Amino acid sequence: MKKIVFLLLLIVWPLQVDAQFSDVPTGGELDEALTYLTELNVLGGYPDGTFRPGNPVTRAQASKMIANALQLRQPATDSIFSDLAKSNDYYQYVSALAAKQIISGYPDGSFKPYKAITRQQMAKMLANAYDLEGVFHTLPFEDVKRSVEAFQFINALYSYGVTTGTTATTYSPSKTVTRGQLAVFIYRASHMNKNGYLLAIDDSASYELARPLVKVIASGTQLHLLPLTNGNTKLYIDGTKPALYALQVKDGRISLVPESVSAGLTHNVLFYTFNALQLPFIPNQIDVQTIEGQALPANMYYAGQTATGIELAIFGPGEYRVTLSNGQQKQSYLAEVYVQNFQTFTQLYRP
Repeated sequence: MKKIVFLLLLIVWPLQVDAQFSDVPTGGELDEALTYLTELNVLGGYPDGTFRPGNPVTRAQASKMIANALQLRQPATDSIFSDLAKSNDYYQYVSALAAKQIISGYPDGSFKPYKAITRQQMAKMLANAYDLEGVFHTLPFEDVKRSVEAFQFINALYSYGVTTGTTATTYSPSKTVTRGQLAVFIYRASHMNKNGYLLAIDDSASYELARPLVKVIASGTQLHLLPLTNGNTKLYIDGTKPALYALQVKDGRISLVPESVSAGLTHNVLFYTFNALQLPFIPNQIDVQTIEGQALPANMYYAGQTATGIELAIFGPGEYRVTLSNGQQKQSYLAEVYVQNFQTFTQLYRP
Protein backbone atom coordinates (compact mmCIF):
# COMPACT_ATOMS: atom_id res chain seq x y z
CA MET A 1 0.00 0.00 0.00
CA LYS A 2 1.30 3.37 -0.90
CA LYS A 3 1.37 6.04 1.76
CA ILE A 4 0.19 9.36 0.54
CA VAL A 5 1.24 12.38 2.56
CA PHE A 6 -0.60 15.62 2.08
CA LEU A 7 1.32 18.76 2.94
CA LEU A 8 -0.58 21.81 4.07
CA LEU A 9 1.33 24.96 3.30
CA LEU A 10 0.55 27.90 5.50
CA ILE A 11 1.57 31.35 4.40
CA VAL A 12 2.24 33.47 7.43
CA TRP A 13 2.53 37.17 6.84
CA PRO A 14 4.88 38.98 9.21
CA LEU A 15 3.10 41.05 11.81
CA GLN A 16 3.78 44.73 12.06
CA VAL A 17 5.24 45.36 15.52
CA ASP A 18 4.53 48.83 16.76
CA ALA A 19 7.05 50.57 18.97
CA GLN A 20 6.11 50.68 22.63
CA PHE A 21 7.08 54.33 22.72
CA SER A 22 7.00 56.49 19.60
CA ASP A 23 10.45 57.96 20.26
CA VAL A 24 12.24 54.66 21.05
CA PRO A 25 13.34 52.51 18.07
CA THR A 26 12.45 48.83 18.31
CA GLY A 27 15.05 46.10 18.61
CA GLY A 28 17.73 47.87 20.65
CA GLU A 29 18.79 47.41 24.25
CA LEU A 30 16.75 50.42 25.36
CA ASP A 31 13.61 48.98 23.79
CA GLU A 32 14.31 45.64 25.48
CA ALA A 33 14.91 47.37 28.82
CA LEU A 34 11.73 49.42 28.58
CA THR A 35 9.65 46.38 27.66
CA TYR A 36 10.94 44.56 30.73
CA LEU A 37 10.60 47.51 33.12
CA THR A 38 7.14 48.62 31.97
CA GLU A 39 5.82 45.08 32.39
CA LEU A 40 6.98 45.28 36.01
CA ASN A 41 5.48 48.76 36.40
CA VAL A 42 8.91 50.14 37.21
CA LEU A 43 8.40 53.10 34.89
CA GLY A 44 6.12 54.48 32.25
CA GLY A 45 5.91 56.99 29.47
CA TYR A 46 4.11 60.25 28.84
CA PRO A 47 0.46 60.70 27.79
CA ASP A 48 1.51 61.49 24.23
CA GLY A 49 3.04 58.00 23.84
CA THR A 50 6.66 59.10 24.18
CA PHE A 51 9.29 58.05 26.70
CA ARG A 52 11.67 60.97 26.16
CA PRO A 53 14.84 58.93 26.80
CA GLY A 54 17.10 61.98 26.50
CA ASN A 55 15.46 63.89 29.34
CA PRO A 56 17.49 64.19 32.55
CA VAL A 57 16.44 62.21 35.61
CA THR A 58 15.98 63.87 38.99
CA ARG A 59 17.10 62.27 42.24
CA ALA A 60 13.47 61.69 43.18
CA GLN A 61 12.61 60.10 39.83
CA ALA A 62 15.63 57.82 40.05
CA SER A 63 14.58 56.82 43.56
CA LYS A 64 11.11 55.89 42.31
CA MET A 65 12.46 53.78 39.45
CA ILE A 66 14.91 51.90 41.67
CA ALA A 67 12.38 51.41 44.48
CA ASN A 68 9.88 50.01 41.95
CA ALA A 69 12.52 47.69 40.48
CA LEU A 70 13.30 46.37 43.98
CA GLN A 71 9.60 46.32 44.91
CA LEU A 72 10.19 48.51 47.94
CA ARG A 73 7.02 50.25 49.02
CA GLN A 74 7.13 50.67 52.79
CA PRO A 75 8.05 54.25 53.70
CA ALA A 76 9.89 55.16 56.86
CA THR A 77 7.76 56.35 59.78
CA ASP A 78 9.38 59.74 60.22
CA SER A 79 10.40 62.33 57.68
CA ILE A 80 14.07 61.77 56.90
CA PHE A 81 15.01 64.78 54.78
CA SER A 82 14.24 68.39 55.49
CA ASP A 83 13.08 69.17 51.95
CA LEU A 84 10.88 66.12 51.39
CA ALA A 85 7.52 66.17 53.16
CA LYS A 86 5.43 63.07 53.71
CA SER A 87 2.83 64.51 51.37
CA ASN A 88 5.32 64.54 48.49
CA ASP A 89 4.54 61.98 45.77
CA TYR A 90 8.11 60.71 45.89
CA TYR A 91 8.33 60.45 49.67
CA GLN A 92 7.49 56.73 49.90
CA TYR A 93 10.15 55.79 47.37
CA VAL A 94 12.91 57.98 48.76
CA SER A 95 12.21 56.99 52.35
CA ALA A 96 12.06 53.29 51.43
CA LEU A 97 15.50 53.48 49.84
CA ALA A 98 16.87 55.56 52.70
CA ALA A 99 15.62 53.00 55.21
CA LYS A 100 17.65 50.35 53.35
CA GLN A 101 20.69 52.69 53.27
CA ILE A 102 20.59 52.66 49.48
CA ILE A 103 20.52 56.44 49.28
CA SER A 104 21.58 59.31 51.50
CA GLY A 105 21.14 63.05 51.49
CA TYR A 106 23.38 66.08 51.74
CA PRO A 107 25.26 67.23 54.86
CA ASP A 108 22.64 69.93 55.53
CA GLY A 109 19.94 67.25 55.93
CA SER A 110 18.31 67.84 52.55
CA PHE A 111 17.78 65.39 49.68
CA LYS A 112 17.35 67.86 46.80
CA PRO A 113 14.76 65.63 45.12
CA TYR A 114 14.40 67.75 41.99
CA LYS A 115 18.08 68.09 41.26
CA ALA A 116 19.31 66.07 38.26
CA ILE A 117 21.14 62.95 39.36
CA THR A 118 24.78 62.60 38.32
CA ARG A 119 26.58 59.52 37.08
CA GLN A 120 28.51 59.12 40.33
CA GLN A 121 25.33 59.45 42.42
CA MET A 122 23.63 56.92 40.17
CA ALA A 123 26.55 54.53 40.64
CA LYS A 124 26.23 54.72 44.42
CA MET A 125 22.48 54.12 44.33
CA LEU A 126 22.68 51.11 42.01
CA ALA A 127 25.73 49.57 43.72
CA ASN A 128 23.91 49.76 47.07
CA ALA A 129 20.59 48.65 45.60
CA TYR A 130 21.98 45.51 43.98
CA ASP A 131 24.69 44.82 46.56
CA LEU A 132 27.59 45.13 44.13
CA GLU A 133 31.27 45.40 44.97
CA GLY A 134 34.03 46.29 42.55
CA VAL A 135 36.68 43.73 41.67
CA PHE A 136 39.29 45.86 39.89
CA HIS A 137 42.41 47.40 41.44
CA THR A 138 42.31 50.24 38.96
CA LEU A 139 39.82 51.69 36.49
CA PRO A 140 40.50 52.92 32.95
CA PHE A 141 38.96 56.31 33.73
CA GLU A 142 41.33 59.22 34.23
CA ASP A 143 38.64 61.29 35.95
CA VAL A 144 37.93 58.73 38.71
CA LYS A 145 40.72 58.67 41.28
CA ARG A 146 41.04 55.72 43.62
CA SER A 147 41.06 58.10 46.58
CA VAL A 148 37.52 59.44 46.04
CA GLU A 149 34.43 57.84 47.57
CA ALA A 150 32.77 57.35 44.19
CA PHE A 151 35.57 55.00 43.05
CA GLN A 152 34.13 51.99 44.88
CA PHE A 153 30.66 52.47 43.41
CA ILE A 154 31.79 53.20 39.86
CA ASN A 155 34.13 50.21 40.15
CA ALA A 156 31.18 48.06 41.20
CA LEU A 157 29.03 49.03 38.22
CA TYR A 158 31.90 48.80 35.74
CA SER A 159 33.01 45.41 37.11
CA TYR A 160 29.64 43.88 36.27
CA GLY A 161 29.00 45.65 32.99
CA VAL A 162 26.15 47.79 34.31
CA THR A 163 27.81 50.89 32.92
CA THR A 164 30.86 51.88 30.91
CA GLY A 165 32.60 55.19 30.46
CA THR A 166 31.49 58.12 28.33
CA THR A 167 34.75 57.44 26.46
CA ALA A 168 37.39 54.74 26.81
CA THR A 169 39.28 56.83 29.37
CA THR A 170 36.61 59.04 30.99
CA TYR A 171 33.60 58.28 33.17
CA SER A 172 32.30 61.86 33.54
CA PRO A 173 31.14 61.42 37.16
CA SER A 174 29.46 64.84 37.34
CA LYS A 175 27.52 64.44 34.10
CA THR A 176 23.77 64.01 34.51
CA VAL A 177 21.94 60.76 33.71
CA THR A 178 19.08 60.54 31.21
CA ARG A 179 15.86 58.53 31.49
CA GLY A 180 17.00 56.14 28.79
CA GLN A 181 20.39 55.59 30.38
CA LEU A 182 18.97 54.87 33.82
CA ALA A 183 16.43 52.44 32.38
CA VAL A 184 19.22 50.49 30.70
CA PHE A 185 21.37 50.56 33.85
CA ILE A 186 18.54 49.18 35.98
CA TYR A 187 17.77 46.54 33.36
CA ARG A 188 21.40 45.40 33.26
CA ALA A 189 21.67 45.33 37.04
CA SER A 190 18.47 43.26 37.25
CA HIS A 191 19.81 40.64 34.83
CA MET A 192 23.47 40.32 35.75
CA ASN A 193 25.14 37.19 37.07
CA LYS A 194 27.42 37.83 40.05
CA ASN A 195 29.38 34.59 39.57
CA GLY A 196 32.27 36.32 37.84
CA TYR A 197 35.79 34.98 37.30
CA LEU A 198 38.71 37.38 37.80
CA LEU A 199 41.79 36.67 35.69
CA ALA A 200 45.20 38.37 35.90
CA ILE A 201 46.82 39.43 32.61
CA ASP A 202 49.69 41.58 31.35
CA ASP A 203 49.05 45.30 31.24
CA SER A 204 49.17 45.42 27.42
CA ALA A 205 47.52 42.04 26.82
CA SER A 206 44.59 41.43 24.50
CA TYR A 207 42.27 38.46 24.34
CA GLU A 208 40.27 36.28 21.94
CA LEU A 209 37.15 34.31 22.73
CA ALA A 210 36.09 31.52 20.39
CA ARG A 211 32.41 31.68 21.35
CA PRO A 212 30.66 34.51 23.23
CA LEU A 213 29.68 32.46 26.27
CA VAL A 214 30.95 35.12 28.67
CA LYS A 215 31.05 38.90 28.82
CA VAL A 216 34.63 40.13 29.23
CA ILE A 217 35.35 43.37 31.09
CA ALA A 218 38.94 44.58 31.12
CA SER A 219 40.74 47.02 33.39
CA GLY A 220 44.50 47.31 33.77
CA THR A 221 45.99 43.89 34.49
CA GLN A 222 42.68 42.15 35.11
CA LEU A 223 39.85 40.59 33.14
CA HIS A 224 36.47 39.99 34.75
CA LEU A 225 34.52 37.22 33.03
CA LEU A 226 30.76 37.13 33.50
CA PRO A 227 28.75 34.06 32.44
CA LEU A 228 26.15 34.47 29.71
CA THR A 229 25.34 31.04 28.29
CA ASN A 230 26.24 27.46 29.24
CA GLY A 231 28.76 25.74 26.97
CA ASN A 232 32.43 25.22 26.19
CA THR A 233 34.86 27.48 24.38
CA LYS A 234 38.47 28.65 24.36
CA LEU A 235 40.00 31.85 25.69
CA TYR A 236 43.36 33.10 24.43
CA ILE A 237 45.30 35.80 26.28
CA ASP A 238 48.07 37.58 24.39
CA GLY A 239 50.94 39.47 25.99
CA THR A 240 54.44 38.81 27.30
CA LYS A 241 53.20 35.49 28.71
CA PRO A 242 50.55 34.15 26.30
CA ALA A 243 48.01 31.76 27.78
CA LEU A 244 45.28 29.51 26.43
CA TYR A 245 42.35 28.24 28.47
CA ALA A 246 39.54 25.78 27.99
CA LEU A 247 36.57 27.75 29.31
CA GLN A 248 33.35 26.17 30.49
CA VAL A 249 30.15 27.83 31.63
CA LYS A 250 27.91 25.44 33.53
CA ASP A 251 24.92 26.34 35.70
CA GLY A 252 25.93 29.98 35.54
CA ARG A 253 29.49 29.42 36.77
CA ILE A 254 32.81 29.69 34.96
CA SER A 255 35.74 27.28 35.10
CA LEU A 256 39.09 27.70 33.33
CA VAL A 257 41.61 24.96 32.57
CA PRO A 258 45.03 26.00 31.20
CA GLU A 259 46.07 24.43 27.91
CA SER A 260 49.31 24.36 25.95
CA VAL A 261 49.45 27.38 23.65
CA SER A 262 51.49 25.57 21.02
CA ALA A 263 49.27 22.49 21.06
CA GLY A 264 45.95 24.30 21.31
CA LEU A 265 46.33 26.72 18.39
CA THR A 266 46.28 26.10 14.66
CA HIS A 267 49.60 26.96 13.00
CA ASN A 268 49.81 28.33 9.47
CA VAL A 269 52.83 27.33 7.40
CA LEU A 270 53.83 30.34 5.32
CA PHE A 271 55.95 30.21 2.19
CA TYR A 272 58.68 32.79 1.52
CA THR A 273 60.47 32.84 -1.82
CA PHE A 274 64.20 33.51 -1.90
CA ASN A 275 63.45 36.56 -4.05
CA ALA A 276 61.03 37.96 -1.49
CA LEU A 277 63.64 37.39 1.20
CA GLN A 278 66.28 39.12 -0.97
CA LEU A 279 68.54 36.15 -0.35
CA PRO A 280 71.64 36.05 -2.64
CA PHE A 281 72.31 32.33 -2.01
CA ILE A 282 70.49 29.03 -1.70
CA PRO A 283 70.45 27.94 1.97
CA ASN A 284 70.68 24.38 3.20
CA GLN A 285 70.05 25.08 6.88
CA ILE A 286 67.36 26.96 8.80
CA ASP A 287 67.94 27.83 12.47
CA VAL A 288 65.33 29.38 14.75
CA GLN A 289 66.27 31.09 18.02
CA THR A 290 64.54 33.17 20.63
CA ILE A 291 65.17 36.88 20.45
CA GLU A 292 67.70 36.37 23.29
CA GLY A 293 69.67 33.92 21.11
CA GLN A 294 68.62 30.58 22.60
CA ALA A 295 67.93 27.75 20.17
CA LEU A 296 64.25 26.96 19.83
CA PRO A 297 63.37 23.27 20.42
CA ALA A 298 62.59 21.37 17.22
CA ASN A 299 59.02 20.65 18.38
CA MET A 300 58.28 24.37 18.60
CA TYR A 301 58.55 25.14 14.89
CA TYR A 302 58.38 23.68 11.41
CA ALA A 303 60.89 24.62 8.72
CA GLY A 304 60.97 23.24 5.19
CA GLN A 305 62.62 24.18 1.92
CA THR A 306 61.78 23.99 -1.77
CA ALA A 307 63.76 24.92 -4.83
CA THR A 308 62.45 28.48 -4.73
CA GLY A 309 61.93 29.28 -1.06
CA ILE A 310 61.33 28.18 2.52
CA GLU A 311 58.30 27.08 4.52
CA LEU A 312 58.08 28.24 8.10
CA ALA A 313 55.74 28.06 11.06
CA ILE A 314 56.68 28.91 14.63
CA PHE A 315 54.27 27.51 17.20
CA GLY A 316 54.43 30.18 19.90
CA PRO A 317 53.53 33.89 19.66
CA GLY A 318 56.37 36.33 20.18
CA GLU A 319 59.56 37.50 18.48
CA TYR A 320 62.30 35.21 17.18
CA ARG A 321 65.44 35.22 15.07
CA VAL A 322 65.60 33.03 11.96
CA THR A 323 68.95 32.38 10.29
CA LEU A 324 69.38 30.89 6.79
CA SER A 325 72.83 29.58 5.86
CA ASN A 326 74.70 27.35 3.42
CA GLY A 327 77.91 26.76 5.34
CA GLN A 328 79.67 29.80 3.89
CA GLN A 329 77.02 32.51 3.89
CA LYS A 330 74.20 33.33 6.25
CA GLN A 331 71.40 35.83 6.59
CA SER A 332 69.34 36.53 9.71
CA TYR A 333 65.75 37.71 9.88
CA LEU A 334 63.43 38.84 12.64
CA ALA A 335 60.30 36.73 12.96
CA GLU A 336 57.09 37.98 14.54
CA VAL A 337 54.47 35.41 15.40
CA TYR A 338 50.97 36.71 16.16
CA VAL A 339 47.66 35.01 16.89
CA GLN A 340 44.41 35.75 15.12
CA ASN A 341 41.26 33.63 15.33
CA PHE A 342 43.20 31.06 17.34
CA GLN A 343 45.74 30.65 14.52
CA THR A 344 49.42 31.59 14.48
CA PHE A 345 50.96 33.54 11.62
CA THR A 346 54.72 34.01 11.16
CA GLN A 347 56.11 37.08 9.44
CA LEU A 348 59.79 37.57 8.56
CA TYR A 349 61.58 40.92 8.41
CA ARG A 350 65.10 41.89 7.53
CA PRO A 351 66.75 43.49 10.59
